[in-house]
Amino acid sequence: MPFVANVQYYIGFALSLASLLVEVWALVGALRAPAAAFGVVGRLSKRAWVLILFVAIAFTVFSFGRPTGLISLIGAAAAIIFLVDTRVKVRDVTPDRPSREGPYAGW
Repeated sequence: MPFVANVQYYIGFALSLASLLVEVWALVGALRAPAAAFGVVGRLSKRAWVLILFVAIAFTVFSFGRPTGLISLIGAAAAIIFLVDTRVKVRDVTPDRPSREGPYAGW
């Protein structure tokens, strides 16, 4: 039985770590986006997204190693929703960064 317990622990640890990384990525994306862009695309405000993602990170850290808890799943879902929906729409309305195209792209 110790083998099964160890496998469950490592799977839980890996899922918690993946969830935490996705949530931190979403929080950084929310912090870097301009606040006005959130209103333009008709989504929650920047402050609301930052608060939601910060709370999600706090709950993930609190329940680390037990990724199947309801609160952890809600936090991961919030981060994924931000990344695949809100972040994409916010990036569409923000001014482009300097282009990396051309003869000296990336240099």
